[in-house]
Amino acid sequence: MVEAFVRGRDVACPTCKYNLRDLTSGVCPECGETPVLRLQAEKPQVGLLVLGLLPLAMGLGFFGIAGVVFILLSLYFGDWAPGFYWIAPLIIASVCGLGTRLWVARWTRVRRWGTGKRVALLVPLWLGLFAMVAAYLYFAIAINW
Repeated sequence: MVEAFVRGRDVACPTCKYNLRDLTSGVCPECGETPVLRLQAEKPQVGLLVLGLLPLAMGLGFFGIAGVVFILLSLYFGDWAPGFYWIAPLIIASVCGLGTRLWVARWTRVRRWGTGKRVALLVPLWLGLFAMVAAYLYFAIAINW
């Protein structure tokens, strides 16, 4: 099928950019790679995918770093901080990591939903992220940061 596609067309090899016009062997004569034809959407709809990944990844990053920082500070000073400072963030980071994994794994199913249903799923993700960060910072300050 590649040979039929490039017959009479200027098509660059995806690996080395060699012109594959009128290719007869199915292999790029310049680099030896075998080009593959693929169908894809002209404008893939990934905006809502990214909007769902952002709060999960940000929660994973913020709480993962917070937990590790407090563990390192406790090790450095030889006095363990209260568990709230390092256990809670690591648990929340784990949940955000699992959520990220599930969001990516289930994206093909979620993208079949209507926009309203997808947005209804995104709102709690963002509100949950803000609520968790705000609660963590509030309690960290209230416990005598």
